[in-house]
Amino acid sequence: MSEEWCIEQLAKLQIKERRLDTLNEIRATLSGPNQEVNVSAKFLALLDSIDDYRDSPEQMNLTCDILCMCMSNLDIDHTEKVSYCDYLEKCLQHKNDDVKVLALNYIEQRVKDVNCNDLPVSMANLYQSNMVIALVNCLECEETKVATVSTTILLKLLPKAINDNSIKCRLEQILTGKDLIRCRVYELAVKLSQTSVENHEKFNFILEKLVADIDTDDILLKLNILGLISDLAQTDYGHIYMENKNVFTKVIREIELLDENPFKTILVPGYLKFFGHIATMQPAKIIHGLSSMINSLFDCILDENVSALPVAFDTFGHLGRSAEGKILLDETHSARMHEVLNDIGKSIHNLPTPLKVRALNCLEILFQCDQANSSNNQISSITEQWFTSLTANNQLAFVQEFCRNPFPEIKIAALGLLRSICSYSWGQRALSNTAGLIEYLFDRNSEFDKDILYEKYSIIKMVANSTEFDENTSQQINQYVKDGVFYVQGIMEVAVERS
Repeated sequence: MSEEWCIEQLAKLQIKERRLDTLNEIRATLSGPNQEVNVSAKFLALLDSIDDYRDSPEQMNLTCDILCMCMSNLDIDHTEKVSYCDYLEKCLQHKNDDVKVLALNYIEQRVKDVNCNDLPVSMANLYQSNMVIALVNCLECEETKVATVSTTILLKLLPKAINDNSIKCRLEQILTGKDLIRCRVYELAVKLSQTSVENHEKFNFILEKLVADIDTDDILLKLNILGLISDLAQTDYGHIYMENKNVFTKVIREIELLDENPFKTILVPGYLKFFGHIATMQPAKIIHGLSSMINSLFDCILDENVSALPVAFDTFGHLGRSAEGKILLDETHSARMHEVLNDIGKSIHNLPTPLKVRALNCLEILFQCDQANSSNNQISSITEQWFTSLTANNQLAFVQEFCRNPFPEIKIAALGLLRSICSYSWGQRALSNTAGLIEYLFDRNSEFDKDILYEKYSIIKMVANSTEFDENTSQQINQYVKDGVFYVQGIMEVAVERS
């Protein structure tokens, strides 16, 4: 294949009647082995004419296929890398979103496994301001896939490139645009901030605008902002930053006036998510300081508002995740905890599958306890009372029902809850007293999902040193642990046992 052939094919593409056949011929030829770099480079010229094919989806798809093949035959560290980066930049600036996606996918593949602070010299062109700005401009694209992939790439490139004033200015310009675009930039800054204190400081100019937007009257924007600042508060330095910016004070003031807000029902889940994340780190601040918010959470669960339940379950779990959170909930909201857990125990069977899983995950977090507190008598007593509220009879038949559910996601969530419960002596005792449950855990033959087998094994291993089982069961437990997760009983062994 020669360059003359390439020029001939490009000329034939100008003839509308022959265009489809020509595109098919080019694609078939480029699909062959050992394509020369200069041939692939020639056909990147199709970038200039691709928009002429917009009225023919078939021609458009063929052209995108050809461009994709051309890119795969080239590389960013080729000797002509400068001109090739020009092609990439040209793709990113193209008005056709499919072309943008081609370039973005190419770049993403080459940076995905590379540390953002350690990109090889061969990729230095990606740091050029015009290339990074072209990627930043993709954040403004209405096509979600374009914005999503460009965000993934920018997470790698921006920590080094942000020192360029032209890039910084472009980001600041975008922040004056539409709410959706602004939130994309905010999300990018928050994700980068979470990676290190250094990045938090580098992108402070964006974070300041984010926290200022908490005062917005736009309900949808406010919900997005609440979600983003919830993520920002997940690091210690992010939490301190929020304190210094009086974000918590502002949000608490808004919550105090929530009853007067006509959009209360819409806003409550956003506030719940925000304070749920804060409660993971500082449960006392939320449980002692925001009783009205805690009651709103309980009301959400009791009202069984399907739209609010996912966030409500998550927040409930966050509140009781730590030992301190469990103690504070018991001290300040004991009666309501009984009411809510009793309601979950009765209503969970009627929830759709995704919410069943969410509720079981919430309960797993609520009952779990780290090893340091597993023998804490106060924590053990509190969780046992909670379990009694949940099941009414303190029996694990409630959990066993979900463990035997045919849907793997429900089964795994139920086994996670069972594992949390079995970290306490009262839970091990309940396991021993629940007919058929220990036998279910021993049974390897009924499961085909390795994750379920691992969950079962982790529970059996956890109770291996328990004194709550009779001698025969204890021997079986220890043998199960010794045999491992995937042990299969041999035919001869079965025959001997039966004889």
